[in-house]
Amino acid sequence: MKNIKNIGIIAETKEDRVILIEKMGFYMENEETNNSPWDFIQCQREMNIVIEFFVTTESWKNIEINIINISSIKNLNTFSIILQALKGSVVYISATKGLSSAMVELWQKGIKNNLSSVIFIGEIAKSGVDFFGLVQDMQERLPIEPLIIQLPIYQDGSFEGFIDLINMRELIWDKISKDSLEYRANKPKIQKILPKLEQQALKYHQKMLEQIAEVDGNENFMEKFLDDKELTTKEIVQAIKVATISKDIVPVVIGCLSLNMGIRELLDTIINYLPSPFDTPFQKAIELESGREIIIEPKENKPFVGLVLDIMSDPFLGKLTVVYIYRGKLVPKQNILNITKNKKETIGHIVKREPTIREKVKELFIGEIRYISNLKEAQIGDTLCDPMHKVILKLEQNLNMNFVEKR
Repeated sequence: MKNIKNIGIIAETKEDRVILIEKMGFYMENEETNNSPWDFIQCQREMNIVIEFFVTTESWKNIEINIINISSIKNLNTFSIILQALKGSVVYISATKGLSSAMVELWQKGIKNNLSSVIFIGEIAKSGVDFFGLVQDMQERLPIEPLIIQLPIYQDGSFEGFIDLINMRELIWDKISKDSLEYRANKPKIQKILPKLEQQALKYHQKMLEQIAEVDGNENFMEKFLDDKELTTKEIVQAIKVATISKDIVPVVIGCLSLNMGIRELLDTIINYLPSPFDTPFQKAIELESGREIIIEPKENKPFVGLVLDIMSDPFLGKLTVVYIYRGKLVPKQNILNITKNKKETIGHIVKREPTIREKVKELFIGEIRYISNLKEAQIGDTLCDPMHKVILKLEQNLNMNFVEKR
């Protein structure tokens, strides 16, 4: 089975969300480039490629990332359905704007108990930023247990990079030229922590280890930590993943979108710590023949079960149904049953959507989210299944919020 991350990008403003998705898209499509992301983004905008469709599929280090467009969700009922497939989120908070009351409400009523999350503090390089004050504000108002895994580095009031507290090293970005305000899009320099920063780095490294050691599921890690045994990077990463998936902690990473800093490292954080569909509790359903509640185990050789997440119109392919797969697989021309409507349907094209292309694919596997044509009866929230194995998904709807993204 593929290692897949289904994540939502959440921000208070449309501008912040779109730029973050665009820059993530640039790095996922151009992992080794030295070019500026703005050239790529400007080209997209000139071609009228706007990040407004429901799901975009990219990959980073051979791991598929399905980015779900939170702002395209019409209402809370739809959002509660999306949460069945959405396993994690990246929450963008601007270091210059701080934590708004609207974001606090969204976190408390929509994210906190439903999604494993990473917080990306952006615009960290701007003047007047109080990183530790913002982290404390998040801890008190959301409230969360923030896990600081990166510390900003400032030199004469200018942001230069950050300390990676997991690997205990500095990541420093070079400017395009001496007088430029823009930094290179290529990978940062990796160097030893400067002596003057060692004490602060060790303090927060130790605090990070203490936080994750206390989480249920990290008992072996706790034992080694208490015995002062050396902990490997692999062990630390795994312990952070356990703590993130359990929602006991929220990793906090930093960067600056306008200066091309921290996006690669954010993508690494997504694939390292946010859950795949196989890391979270399996979906419950009702077996119609027996009336029993069953668990839908994610096995490819079992009868197909899927969920309709959205309906959209495509200028070339017409009506497209966004489907998430819990079990089995789908291929074009396969006959399925919309058990919610009690209507038989036939799969048309299966389409993978990337920022610049639509790609027709031959199969749809567990955990994937794709666009499907020719489903005439499907509506958001419908259960799709094998006609010979009738089940209907039990969907949780536990949201009570009102969040409107600012334009």
